[in-house]
Amino acid sequence: MSDAVLDTFPRRPIALAAKHKDRKGQLLWLLGGLALMLAASYFSYDLWRDSRLRADLNARGVSAEVLDAEGTCTSRRGSSLGCNYTIRYRLRPGEDSDVREGDVYVPGDGPRVFAPPARYDPQNPDRIMSEADLERGKPFMSAAVPIAIPGVLGALSLLVWHAMANRSLVRAAASPRPLLVPVSRVEAVANTNINMVHFRRPDGSEGKQRFNLSGPLTIQSSDGRTMALALLGAKDRPVLLSHDLTELELTADERAAILAAARK
Repeated sequence: MSDAVLDTFPRRPIALAAKHKDRKGQLLWLLGGLALMLAASYFSYDLWRDSRLRADLNARGVSAEVLDAEGTCTSRRGSSLGCNYTIRYRLRPGEDSDVREGDVYVPGDGPRVFAPPARYDPQNPDRIMSEADLERGKPFMSAAVPIAIPGVLGALSLLVWHAMANRSLVRAAASPRPLLVPVSRVEAVANTNINMVHFRRPDGSEGKQRFNLSGPLTIQSSDGRTMALALLGAKDRPVLLSHDLTELELTADERAAILAAARK
């Protein structure tokens, strides 16, 4: 029986069936994942740049002569959340006579002075920060959340894209090497329609593969074991095929012949 199933399986390159090639959906998940990872990278870079500025100003920063400031403050329920200012400031005597402009943030509650004290980097006077912001440091949550949320969502989107692409099966079906692998057990994932199939690989290690609402195509061997039909993929790792072979673009005759051989 097992020889009949393997002998019947075509050796030509086989594509994935159309319903398993949702290329538009795959592209959307890929682009969404990359966009989210890019956002996480941007926030990470912004955090690194802010940390470098704080470190440099703590090490060698000097007070700026702030001439005036213009900006807006935000508040919630009567409490100030901070102010963003564009300030005009002059450097120390002997460094530069020009008046410079820079953007600073003044955190916390309470009144805001018209010209908030600020410190700049004498090696690069355009790098400036308000003294209140410098003393406060970067709050952990305001730094971690903008990185963690898009980072986690981006990673999940890329995992979905990878699962939809089913690259292991694509490579295995491009040059089919069918085989039967013994099924160890089948577990139903609680509160889902997913079955997790555990099987033994040719090298003796255990593999597992998930199936939605179904399972692999199986036969009973002469010694009573349940064997699943699979294709060898990269690194000789088997990829199990579904019970009706609908993931593969087989002809009607090819599919019928394989299923008939499995039922004998």
